[in-house]
Amino acid sequence: MQLKNRIEDYLETIKPDTAGITCPACGSVLGIRRQGSTDMVLTQNVRLELDGNLNSYRLFLEKIEAILEQRTVYYKRYAGNYPYDRELRHYQRGEKPQIEFKSDGNYTGILAELVSNSFVEMTDFFEWIKNFYSFPRVDKDKSLNQLNGEEAKLIYQKTKGILVTGLEPRSIAGPLVDIIFDQKYVSTWQQKVLKNTENMNKLAKLLEEICPAINWYLEILLDINSRHPENQTNPQNHEQLKDGITRIKFILAIVLGHRTKNNELLIDIFIQADSPFTLPRKTVIAPKYLGQLLCSEIVLGNPKIGLSENLLQKLKKELNNGQRQGNDKTVEEVVKILHSEIDKFVHFCCSGPVSKNPAQKSEDRRDLSKTAYIFAEENCGWYPKLEPTHPVILLGSPGTGKSSVMLTGFTTFYENIYALGATINFESPEDEARMNSLYKDYSAGIMPKPTPKGDRTTIKLSIEFPVKGYPRTHFVFTDVAGEVMARSLTAEGSDPAILRILKNAETIIFFFDISIEPSIRQKFTEGNDGTWTKLAKNVTNVFKSRANNKDNVEDTSRAEVSQIQLLGKLIQDLRVQRGENDLKNDGVNFICVIPKMDLFADKTEGNRYFFTKFLEDLQQKDILVPSHRGNGDESFQGMRSIGGTLAKIPNQNRQLTPDNGIEDQKILGQWISQTALTYLTKVKQALDPQTPEQIKASLQNTLDVGLVKTLNYNFGEDNVYFLPVSAQGKDSDNPNFGSAPNQKLSEYVFILPVVLSVNNNGQTSEEQNKKSVFPWS
Repeated sequence: MQLKNRIEDYLETIKPDTAGITCPACGSVLGIRRQGSTDMVLTQNVRLELDGNLNSYRLFLEKIEAILEQRTVYYKRYAGNYPYDRELRHYQRGEKPQIEFKSDGNYTGILAELVSNSFVEMTDFFEWIKNFYSFPRVDKDKSLNQLNGEEAKLIYQKTKGILVTGLEPRSIAGPLVDIIFDQKYVSTWQQKVLKNTENMNKLAKLLEEICPAINWYLEILLDINSRHPENQTNPQNHEQLKDGITRIKFILAIVLGHRTKNNELLIDIFIQADSPFTLPRKTVIAPKYLGQLLCSEIVLGNPKIGLSENLLQKLKKELNNGQRQGNDKTVEEVVKILHSEIDKFVHFCCSGPVSKNPAQKSEDRRDLSKTAYIFAEENCGWYPKLEPTHPVILLGSPGTGKSSVMLTGFTTFYENIYALGATINFESPEDEARMNSLYKDYSAGIMPKPTPKGDRTTIKLSIEFPVKGYPRTHFVFTDVAGEVMARSLTAEGSDPAILRILKNAETIIFFFDISIEPSIRQKFTEGNDGTWTKLAKNVTNVFKSRANNKDNVEDTSRAEVSQIQLLGKLIQDLRVQRGENDLKNDGVNFICVIPKMDLFADKTEGNRYFFTKFLEDLQQKDILVPSHRGNGDESFQGMRSIGGTLAKIPNQNRQLTPDNGIEDQKILGQWISQTALTYLTKVKQALDPQTPEQIKASLQNTLDVGLVKTLNYNFGEDNVYFLPVSAQGKDSDNPNFGSAPNQKLSEYVFILPVVLSVNNNGQTSEEQNKKSVFPWS
């Protein structure tokens, strides 16, 4: 299928006849003409280069503080006659009277004097000799009343004319400070400080410790300025200076705040002792500051910023006749080049709703692993890239176990991705935090609780294939709460955001839980002779966890959803979204997950447990292997799958290896699906042998027609996969296992979409290694 979510597709949205692209993570519609739908975020390379400028700026401020600290050590040289006349005569060279050996040990009247002046002028780029070394020496222990008039006047002139206006050198800082202040978490912190007198006092004490000299001059300046006669009659002048100094104080606190351990005030902007402020991983930049940055020395003077040398040279080209209008033909050409390289500078990140945040368990506010990027979680954050992003959506009714599969399946997929000859990189710190949260719960054997209504879990990642050298591929896995899916059968109708994701999804994963489907479950449990006690118990537990009214477990409408009806509504919605005839031809992959297969497998039971032989087949292929966590348990509970590592390839005398991981995993996926279908056709044998054949046939027809043939007819047999899984590996009332569960095949919920995105030639369906032409080119 054709995926319309690349950066070039986004840039096309400037045209009037384009409707925008759909975010594969949250379903928001993004476009240039939908201003506000995206935030511009600096790329990693640009951010790191700007951090280099920030470090230079930090050193600049630290040096000024060091100079001014020296100026506040008060002393004066005594002016008297130099006593060493013989020394002066000895070093007096030449007969010209202009050559003099002065008392400070320097010659005057020689070429070295001019050379040294020229050299110092060249190396003293910011003229510190003229500016900061010229500050008068003062005793900072003196109050303003103790300074004489000339001293106060000179301090006032120097501080106001140099210090206040000279702390943001244009070539180093440029718009950098404004970009920092524009970050939401920084501006929120500033407001918190400004509106609280106690916090302002803390800021004053902080500056006294980290930059006492600069702070002293600023405070003296404010004191002098407040007493100036003109400002007494026109206090607005004083307020303007006060605002400017407040800005400087915030700059100093942010840039130099790491110089003290007493930085409680700076916790909210994640500054610790000896850990300087850096630009956040998601540095949002407003169009105004992007324009300023592109005109600044920070960018134009830095060939490492990522823009091509050709573009940098053109941007620095002098305007013809001082022209300032943007209608010049050359300007249009450079704009085209800039648009084709804009992905090197900024990402256009979706500002839609964020998915469920990972649980934060640390109570330590100084734990940066917990807090460092919480501010970035207010938005979705996905952004279009050069390559297409493959959307994968997980759907199912309440109680089908999607959350458990997300936990055990994704974690096992992450651990064993190398069996595919591939590696995983997460797109954002939120995705990494979500993975860490899943991994901790998985390792501790803590199964997830039912997903709260309306929640959506999204993980954004990219897969690279170092073994085969296939192109990098991006994925978004979205787990939708069962209640959101179930609303499609109510008067509310289907969720619009989910429909937009569905319309563009490359792979749809639908959970069909045999154990809770009413039309199937009833045939299993009615007249039950005790064979399906575990199944009945599982159903009771599901209903209890999904009860609308916790005081009335009988009120189980959240779980009492016909999955066959839900599937029919899903297909109907897809037809509306994609067109009646496009489901087969569109190439969408449909994976039907059969969860909780452990309920239908037991070596101690007979053929009525129809998945028993399926698990035995998995063992023979080494897809299921004894778990080192099994403690010698030889039953199915002591077995687990590990991503097909060293599995036997069907009909071939060899094992799966990373060298052929993608192709071999496709073969395994097809074999698992076909084998599962073989045993699904035997579901009727699950009923008591005394059950009338008509009822057995009715049960079999429900699966054959209502599920299998319905999917094959609508999506095409080649695009449909059946995947029985057991996320927990066993049936258990206790959600806390105490150790990682022995899951079975749940990682293939994530392996299959990855391997299906790469065709036999190693290319994705979009030939994503080819950079397409941009709309301005």
